[in-house]
Amino acid sequence: MGSIYGAMEFVKVTLTTAVATTVSLGYIPRYVRIVNVTDSVSFEWFYDADGNGMTDGTAWLWATAGDQSLQAANGITAYAGTSTAAAGVTLGTAIGGTSDTVYMIAIR
Repeated sequence: MGSIYGAMEFVKVTLTTAVATTVSLGYIPRYVRIVNVTDSVSFEWFYDADGNGMTDGTAWLWATAGDQSLQAANGITAYAGTSTAAAGVTLGTAIGGTSDTVYMIAIR
């Protein structure tokens, strides 16, 4: 887990494989911003437990050239947690590949 400043958390994740990666935070954030410094792209995702947020598996993509589009699959998904892993988010394969470094801001 990264640094916590009030309701905002900063996390650095190094992706080790090209599969979905779950980041356990102890809560499902309402807002996530991801910066993939390896591929020079970033993603945003909004969540609302009442169903008013973005669809699981999606994200808003900001490409290197400044283009913006909806990442319609393999983006960011709310993770409710289990008895052995805390709640958080799952980063899909569109967020990055093997050995990519991503920085994440998660807001409660």
